[in-house]
Amino acid sequence: MARANTARNPDTELSEAKRFLTALETGAIRAELIGSNTCSALDITARGHAPVLALCQLLIEAGHDPNRPLLAYRGDTLCLRVRSIGEGAALAVEDNRRGTPRFRRRRARGAGAAPYVAQIRKARV
Repeated sequence: MARANTARNPDTELSEAKRFLTALETGAIRAELIGSNTCSALDITARGHAPVLALCQLLIEAGHDPNRPLLAYRGDTLCLRVRSIGEGAALAVEDNRRGTPRFRRRRARGAGAAPYVAQIRKARV
């Protein structure tokens, strides 16, 4: 059985650290994850299955710059980094046919597929 390459690339780690520091320097929004379904930042709170993405949508609706990055923390631990709240607002989480959650482009309300509904025939009398 082949083993995965677990060696770390110092160049990749350096570029990740550089992007993180750039996000901090450019005025990233600091969000706080609370429980499993709540995220809060700048006096705005979002609840749902993907609260960080919902928060991105609410922040844009409140008039914040869509190019600002968002850093989501649980306590002092950085949990998720969103490159821009505009990109985060354009995403949704949906299960694929096997039930695995995946990021997808957000669809307009009503643009999704409707569940199958069996037709009922009229009974003959």
